[in-house]
Amino acid sequence: LNYSKFSYVFQGELVTDKDSVKRNYRKKLREDIITVLPLEVMCFFFITDEAKLPLAVSALRIPKLLRLSRLLELSGDVFKALEDTHIFIAPLKLLQLLSGVILIAHWAC
Repeated sequence: LNYSKFSYVFQGELVTDKDSVKRNYRKKLREDIITVLPLEVMCFFFITDEAKLPLAVSALRIPKLLRLSRLLELSGDVFKALEDTHIFIAPLKLLQLLSGVILIAHWAC
């Protein structure tokens, strides 16, 4: 990747340093890879006791909750950006709540 075209916001400051941007995106890439791995499918190959299988499948879905933290982080950034404007943000807060509920319900099934 050409990291000179990327940046991110850290504590209200825009970070454009190539090394910092590279570290930030690699950390997020690791999180993304962990959350998309089919860990619950892999337990079918390694767990032979059928009584322990449902508990193992449920436990291996926990890393997918990292996506929820990413959603909360993104919505927090949006709300900070909109604080100084005169935009009514209550519908956005409702959308944040509903999307969190939908994500949790999706992973619970």
